[in-house]
Amino acid sequence: MSGDVKDLMAEFVLGVLPEDDQARLTAAVAASPALAGEVRQAARAVAALTDALPAATMAPSGRARLLATLASPDRFQAFFPTLRAWYDLSDDQLRAVIARIDAGTSFVDAPWPGVWYFDFDGGPAAVGKEAGVLMMAPAAHFPSHVHLGGERSMVLEGTLLVDGQRLHAGDVVELTAGSRHEFSAGPGRPLVLLVIHDGFQLA
Repeated sequence: MSGDVKDLMAEFVLGVLPEDDQARLTAAVAASPALAGEVRQAARAVAALTDALPAATMAPSGRARLLATLASPDRFQAFFPTLRAWYDLSDDQLRAVIARIDAGTSFVDAPWPGVWYFDFDGGPAAVGKEAGVLMMAPAAHFPSHVHLGGERSMVLEGTLLVDGQRLHAGDVVELTAGSRHEFSAGPGRPLVLLVIHDGFQLA
C-alpha cells in the first residue's frame, strides 16, 4: 500500500476526507483485496474504540463490565427479539453471526466500490429467503435496484442514508415486492446492515 493511502486510512474509515480523496481511496479499495482487508480491519478498530468513554462516569467495575459488553455480540442484545423473528435463529446463533461480522473474515467483495457482504443460513421459517450481512465504507453507494419480493433490513452500526432519511443502529427498513430504491453509507464508522429478502435486480 502506498504511503499516502496508508496515511489517509483513518480519515477514510471515519468518512472525513475531502470528496476527491474519499472517491480516490474508494476506487483503490475496490481494486485491491489486500487494501479492502486493511479497511475492514481499521473499521473494526474504530468500531471497538472505547477509550473515549470518560473514565470518571462510573465505578471501575461498572466500566469494565460495559467495555466487555461493547466488545461482545451482546452489545446488540436489544435487537435480538426482532432478529429472532426475521431469521428464525436462537440468540446463540445470532451471536455467532455477529462474531463473524466482528472477525471480518467472512466478507467478500460486492461488485460496487467499498461494499462487502456475506450470506448465512436462517432457520426453518426463513428457508427460501436470502439472509446476509452488508458492510459499506463511509460514503459508499449501493445502486438503484428493484425488489423481487419483500425485504427487511436493520442498521447494526453506522449510518444509512436512504430516501432522504438518516437511519442509525436499530432502525429498520421494510420494503415490498416491486419497490425500487438506492442507498448510501453516511460518514463516520462503516455501515453494517443485517438483511433478509427474496431477491432483487438492478434497476
